[in-house]
Amino acid sequence: MNNKQDYVVIRAPELETDDYRPRYKVVRTDNESEVLDNAQGWGYKSREAAHKAYNFKKNKKSLPSKKRKRQRDKRKSLEYKLAKKLVEEGKYATVKEAEAAIDDGIVDELKDGKTQAQINQQLRKLITE
Repeated sequence: MNNKQDYVVIRAPELETDDYRPRYKVVRTDNESEVLDNAQGWGYKSREAAHKAYNFKKNKKSLPSKKRKRQRDKRKSLEYKLAKKLVEEGKYATVKEAEAAIDDGIVDELKDGKTQAQINQQLRKLITE
């Protein structure tokens, strides 16, 4: 794993206010003229604050996708359980057919604005019926 940072925190005199306290901004390592973050134009009060904020912003993008993936995986296992149940009841010939039909219904539900969690709840309800 590469631990080399792609950014540096530097002092930003152009962001300092009348009280002359230093302000900091985050820039690319290879091109210091490219500002990655400057606290919406106000500058950070400390180097530590700039590091913390930028790392949070940089890593924040991956967090929701992990949650969505867990929800999707959970939904897939619920879909499979429901598909097996439908095959056992004789409504479909194969699990694959049942899963395709369930997927089509879920796509419609997602288009209607339902969340993965709401859909998972509906699937659980159908399985226990």
